[in-house]
Amino acid sequence: MRRDHPITPFAGEPPSQEPPVIVSLRIAIPAEEMSMLAGAERRIRRAMWLLGAAGAISFGLWRGWSWAAGFAAGAILSGLNFHWIKSAVSVITDAVAAQARATAQEGNPPPKTSQGYAVARFIFRYALIGMVGYAIFLSSVVSLTAFLAGLFLAIAALMAEAAYQVIHDLNQSFRTK
Repeated sequence: MRRDHPITPFAGEPPSQEPPVIVSLRIAIPAEEMSMLAGAERRIRRAMWLLGAAGAISFGLWRGWSWAAGFAAGAILSGLNFHWIKSAVSVITDAVAAQARATAQEGNPPPKTSQGYAVARFIFRYALIGMVGYAIFLSSVVSLTAFLAGLFLAIAALMAEAAYQVIHDLNQSFRTK
């Protein structure tokens, strides 16, 4: 028999009055990869510290203290931004999982979580970055260009982690051959 649509019943069958059952989707990730992924956040944070210190020192030697201070301010906000994104995503995914569990176990309401607080922090981070950038722009004490460069620190750390994982995977594939 062929299906007319992946969600509809087989052709000729009446639609079911039962609500769809949510099935737990579990993806089998090998233990070796899980151990590597478990350390990803630690490696990203370490890369942010190293790149932040190296960037501030480099800008300080190259352009002076105002550039070093601007980069350091951007790097600190980038690290704070990374932490807030991680915690907001954790709260939101926990809330979605709790809602799915509550739906699967009828009668049990989902637990109250701090979703509103997570969303507020998610939005506040943009306001904070904008306020600091505006203050730097008005004061001209520290370099706005270096501040903006520092804001990209998390992206550089994520790229370093991606490179680490690619190199790690290539090393593993060469060892198995």
